[in-house]
Amino acid sequence: MRKERASDYGDAHASVYDRIYGDRFVPDSAVTALATAAGPGGRLLELGIGTGRLAIPLAYRGVRVEGIEASAAMIARLRSQAGGEQIPVHRADLADFELPHAGFDVAVCAVSTIFMLPGRSYQQSCLAATARHLRLHGLLFIEAFRPDLTRFDDDGNRVEARSDSFDAHVVRSHHDAVRQAIDITHELSEGFDVASYRVTLHYASCDELDQMAGLAGLSLRERWHDWSGRPATEKSSDPVSVYARLA
Repeated sequence: MRKERASDYGDAHASVYDRIYGDRFVPDSAVTALATAAGPGGRLLELGIGTGRLAIPLAYRGVRVEGIEASAAMIARLRSQAGGEQIPVHRADLADFELPHAGFDVAVCAVSTIFMLPGRSYQQSCLAATARHLRLHGLLFIEAFRPDLTRFDDDGNRVEARSDSFDAHVVRSHHDAVRQAIDITHELSEGFDVASYRVTLHYASCDELDQMAGLAGLSLRERWHDWSGRPATEKSSDPVSVYARLA
């Protein structure tokens, strides 16, 4: 069983999520690629809709977007934004969900959200659930990082100071090769207030993602360097894998 609730991350991060990540993940090219794949009036399911970074601009382009989100706090942030109040959101755990309808043309799991699930069995279950909700030949887009282990010291640690909207923002990471996991803590300072926000990412290689997708009835169609659609290379740090449901 999961040691934490599926909603824990979103509930803790909702108030600061866009400030932490907003400038680092610009969605324009992703929105264009997904809108093109869905087609006019197409149906798209976003896994981990969060604050609507992708969903709101997709809806403005005429895509019929629905989302899955476990966190009530994240859903509230989405609803507070212009256009976010109209997007259907299913409150469910990405690790295993069953929606009242299926037949989506496209599904997307962006910004390494798949790695927030605590291990292979949960990731496998997520891919199987997603496949069940796609139409035949429907597409699943997974954006997921390749870990750069050279960024960590000999003890598996890394400290990074970021310049953004906070007075101080320090990111402390620890890589655990045995668990294939990276434990991350964001330390945020504003005036005399200091807060910490933690997340663990359980990463998988591209080959491991392909294997899990295959078990879910999905076949790799393309792998992109980024959302521009250029072919991925070994140097692609955040490749986008495009899978199709074939049965």
